[in-house]
Amino acid sequence: MHDLFHGQLHILVNNTDQSLYKHAADTTSDDYSRLMANNLIAHLVHMSSIASFITYPALSLYSLTKGGLIPLTRSLAAKWAPHLAPHLHHPAPERTTGTQQIGGAATAR
Repeated sequence: MHDLFHGQLHILVNNTDQSLYKHAADTTSDDYSRLMANNLIAHLVHMSSIASFITYPALSLYSLTKGGLIPLTRSLAAKWAPHLAPHLHHPAPERTTGTQQIGGAATAR
């Protein structure tokens, strides 16, 4: 991965999981292949924001940068498949002291 990203990879989150509830003696070669492919392929996870889709008046630049991850993730998926599987998550804000200062989810339009 270091060479692929020319030493510029800042974070790579591998958060894959597919379980198989079988005793080892009952596991087939298809089971093995499926789990190996799913659980060991490299997964790149981008953290975007619900602000990519919902207007927050005070977060225009933030929304732009988070929204830009959408085409980037699609391009990476097209370029690196099947060796790297990019994913994009859009979490919503939680009510915290920081989000209350900008109005939290209540100011979304």
